[in-house]
Amino acid sequence: MRRLVFALVAVVLPVFVTLVAVEAVLRLLDYPPDAFSPWIADEATAFRFAPGISERMVRTEFDVAIETNENGFRDDPLTEKRAGRTLLLGDSFTVGYGVRRGQIFADLVEERLGSEVVNAGVGGWELVHQLHFFRDRGRLLDADRVVYALYLGNDVSRNGEWEERDDNRLVSRTRSFPLRLSHAAKLPMLLRNARYRLRQRQAEAGSEWVPFADYLAICRTPLEEQGRRAYAETERYLTALVREVSAAGLPLSVVLFPFRTVVEADAEARLAASQPDFARNYDLRQPARRVTAMLEHIEDDRSFSKDLRYADATPALLEAAKAGRILYFKADGHFTEAGHEVLSEVLSGLLQRP
Repeated sequence: MRRLVFALVAVVLPVFVTLVAVEAVLRLLDYPPDAFSPWIADEATAFRFAPGISERMVRTEFDVAIETNENGFRDDPLTEKRAGRTLLLGDSFTVGYGVRRGQIFADLVEERLGSEVVNAGVGGWELVHQLHFFRDRGRLLDADRVVYALYLGNDVSRNGEWEERDDNRLVSRTRSFPLRLSHAAKLPMLLRNARYRLRQRQAEAGSEWVPFADYLAICRTPLEEQGRRAYAETERYLTALVREVSAAGLPLSVVLFPFRTVVEADAEARLAASQPDFARNYDLRQPARRVTAMLEHIEDDRSFSKDLRYADATPALLEAAKAGRILYFKADGHFTEAGHEVLSEVLSGLLQRP
């Protein structure tokens, strides 16, 4: 036994000493340096943007400032409500990755309608996060209506990566973000950042954004188990969100928009060339049809009171793309200023319907 203990110590001690030495060197060099990492832990939503940050988001196609207010929103500080208040839910498209303030569709809609839009978007959130956020804090923001900008990608395909606990907590099953941690050890931070950057590089592989496998699963025809499960989860969470907003006495508007490959014909052609029997196995318009059908079904359900309206921005984006407008960053995949402008037109029209 004594020999076994000595053998274990002989193996473990050098490893421990090496790790301590590496950590010491990383701290001395202050490496990794501060990177784009706006997220902090949150019990209700697993993570969210930290309040009061000021960082630069640098990708191959842009370099923009990302600043948040006291609530962790990429928006102006909240003041007393004026001329009506719209609470806008969404993900990184809603945050406006790659685009300056004033050019984000939230800011454009605010200008068009002449009423306040509170941009509560958080990069990395799916539909399940929107539900948990509204349950936890949505009613506290004193909104007169709620809008959800639903991205027909990870908002549909990745809800299953999160586990809902009985106490309304949301916990990741598979994924982690490089959270901002006080006095964080450098070595774990280095590993977390490396994993996150690997995912980002995969998204920008070959200098062009292409859908991940989970996105393609919801376009598969006929659907396989992964896609069927993703749509079932989407309908469950979407119905729950409508019920929560309705229970708060607020109208809900949902604007749908697709990923880049649906809108830009050359991008779709390149994706098709990379997949065997693409036309037979995949239908990129399927997510929009299925989610629209879900909203129609929810609208027909008379078991609860609500004011629900919705619109698919795909036709407007297709028309703008055919006119030669560049709507998405090629490598990053998010909306350009032109994409935000088109979505703001669709959303403004939806909100102005009688």
